[in-house]
Amino acid sequence: MKLLIFLFAIFVFVAAHWEPRSKEQHDKDGEACFKSEVIHGDMIDYETKCFLRCVLMKNNVWNDTTGYNVERAYNEATHIGLRASKEGLTECNSDDKKDKDPCLWVNNILRCAYEHNYMKPNF
Repeated sequence: MKLLIFLFAIFVFVAAHWEPRSKEQHDKDGEACFKSEVIHGDMIDYETKCFLRCVLMKNNVWNDTTGYNVERAYNEATHIGLRASKEGLTECNSDDKKDKDPCLWVNNILRCAYEHNYMKPNF
């Protein structure tokens, strides 16, 4: 029981100090995910969906149990130069987007956000 309390305390401490990544860190995490997920640059398919999941997991924006944290997703998107709608991101984080496969689940949410222009380049 003490171990469980200790682990929970560490989780709370880490979660309390979350900050959006810099563009450089975002790119570095992306490169690391390409390597860890064994994805080649010319692959735009299932592996790419897993790459996106990996990148979001590296900054604690995503977890495979609850999906993504809307507040963190919004902060991350705007921090790296995207325009984003917090209400839209919340709408896309709906039960109908869930999938048993977390790579597909991430893709469903991101597709929703881009198709409805809830996230787009800021130019």
